[in-house]
Amino acid sequence: MTIKVYSIDEVVEERTLDEEKIKNIQKLFKFLIGEQKSHLSVKCILPPEKQTNASVLFEFKNHRPKDSFDFKKFANKLLLAETNEDGKRNNTIRTGILFIEQIGSHIKLIKLESTQAIDPETYAIRQDLGLDNSYYKICIFENNFNDITIIDKSNTAAKFWYNKFLDLKLFRDSDTNTDTLIRFVKNNSLFSEKVINQINYEEIKELSLEYIFENISFDKVALTNKLVQNNLLDTNDESEIFSAKSLDLDSEFDISKKIIIKHFKKSLQISDITSIYTDNIIEMKDRQEVEYNRNTGKLELDIQARYRSQVLQNLGIDE
Repeated sequence: MTIKVYSIDEVVEERTLDEEKIKNIQKLFKFLIGEQKSHLSVKCILPPEKQTNASVLFEFKNHRPKDSFDFKKFANKLLLAETNEDGKRNNTIRTGILFIEQIGSHIKLIKLESTQAIDPETYAIRQDLGLDNSYYKICIFENNFNDITIIDKSNTAAKFWYNKFLDLKLFRDSDTNTDTLIRFVKNNSLFSEKVINQINYEEIKELSLEYIFENISFDKVALTNKLVQNNLLDTNDESEIFSAKSLDLDSEFDISKKIIIKHFKKSLQISDITSIYTDNIIEMKDRQEVEYNRNTGKLELDIQARYRSQVLQNLGIDE
């Protein structure tokens, strides 16, 4: 086993470790990663074209013996990923500390950004570790280029971390993730049994669909916050909110409008010669764009102002 620590700022600096510090770092890895999969993870791969010594993960996998690897290469590669083309460090990326834990052919990386959550000298965990939503990034490599876990405790997985630093790409694309998400919501697989058994579950499901329809990207943290802010949930703990099955879904991704249409498009036959088509039957009903008049037996359509003149022109009706 190997434990290494590097400060990442304008330059890379290796920290000296003693027995106490190593024990504290092991506790840090256990606290942030543990045995259970995180609901804030995305699955990545090292694509075949990147499986060269230019990739530090590839170089590590093929090095023998593992504990003699030059682990500073990870720190140097991270600093390079955080550096702009002009050679200056990108000041929008927080400085931080890179922790490395290697056990056999497995390696785990944590970049802990500037925080008061650990003691900066001993690395002992302080009480508020886990309360901040944007202070660490993790890579878990278990000797398989096709199943690498990235955890980014922020609103979106930082591309510099998994792409520029580790040469990875996302395993699931937008279409796959969106299709999985919608199927999970439809068949009540997204949320835990605890949430499903709440008396307000249908409201939770309805607001989740609204979130999917109205946003260009999905984020478990953002959805959780929306449900809490609307007083539908009383916890922000993703492990209590989401099901184990939802671990098959990346924690954040772009929402595919094409897949939304695939799931919710509908054609309503209202006569032998006429059908009404909609890309999203759920939104159409929620917006009350169509109402049924029981007295006349007719459907009444609400036409948005920007489409009104064209519709009336096509129907030969004067405004």
